Amino acid sequence: MKKSYISKIPWKPVIIGIIGIGVAFGSLHYQKKWLSTHQDTVLMPVVEKKIEQNTIIDNFSVEMKPVKKGAIDPLSVQSMQEILGKLAVSELVPGEQVRRDKLASPDYLLNPGEALVCVRTEKPEEVLAGQLTPGKRVNVVWLQNQNNPPQILARNAKVVSLSNENLQAVNTSTTSSVSQGIVSQVVPGQLTVPKYVLLKVKESESYDFARPLSGGFVSLVEVPAGSAMETPGTQKNLQSQDRQTQQQQTGQQFNISSGATDMVETANSTVR
Repeated sequence: MKKSYISKIPWKPVIIGIIGIGVAFGSLHYQKKWLSTHQDTVLMPVVEKKIEQNTIIDNFSVEMKPVKKGAIDPLSVQSMQEILGKLAVSELVPGEQVRRDKLASPDYLLNPGEALVCVRTEKPEEVLAGQLTPGKRVNVVWLQNQNNPPQILARNAKVVSLSNENLQAVNTSTTSSVSQGIVSQVVPGQLTVPKYVLLKVKESESYDFARPLSGGFVSLVEVPAGSAMETPGTQKNLQSQDRQTQQQQTGQQFNISSGATDMVETANSTVR
């Protein structure tokens, strides 16, 4: 009876199935080995040591390692220059690729007496004709209306970041072509003039940024290189000039449509 039962088993399909399974496992092992040794790789920054949140990244925490092309995160940075000296906005663990949305400018860290303020912009002339970039130093000028002299809300403020309506970073160096300080063309497919500018200012100046909420025109005027740092003596001279200018002001009007140039010449000597 036992012999008869075994003889009824369809051995040929069973043997073929066993052989097929063996070939499949062998093929899978070969494919894994080929992928691990032959797939194209790219050298990219990878976290070597754990990086805590709100920590400045140095070259001891990140190193260049080969990463398979198929495993590259599209938001990850491609070079060490994009990482070193940046602020980690969240914890980074060993083996992790460093995404751009996990990095921030170290300017987000505030020292005593500093504050961050956000300015909403509407016109190209408010942001240096579309050529404003992070790191630049600016004076923030507010003109409430044509019947009142402009007021400087902050001197020597540092541009921290630029963003659009969706709070996405804006690279103004590729948004427009500029002729004589006026935006003449917005390049198709590129981001537009930023809607929000984040500035680092003195804490004592930050309170004045509630004034533009009542309306008016805000302009960011670039501080020339070499004159960004104001000494106490310079500040004293500016205050003296400001008092003299204010005494001479007798209802002088300012043409907003002419852009920042005409307005700033008077604004640089008028402070309230």
